[in-house]
Amino acid sequence: MTIRHVQAVVPNAVEGLVARVYPQIKKEFGALVEPFTLHSPSPELLAGAWGACRESLLVGSVRR
Repeated sequence: MTIRHVQAVVPNAVEGLVARVYPQIKKEFGALVEPFTLHSPSPELLAGAWGACRESLLVGSVRR
């Protein structure tokens, strides 16, 4: 069995879609954290994961 490791794209090496998403995450979430950065090798997946999380942050507190 081969074990493969995911290598996140480091902030100073971003380009394209990742370069647009990373600043949003840092600004709105407060930090670039692994649950998001680990998606960076697949920019579309990163954008989707961030978009889903971001929507829940924008809503704010709601009643159950």
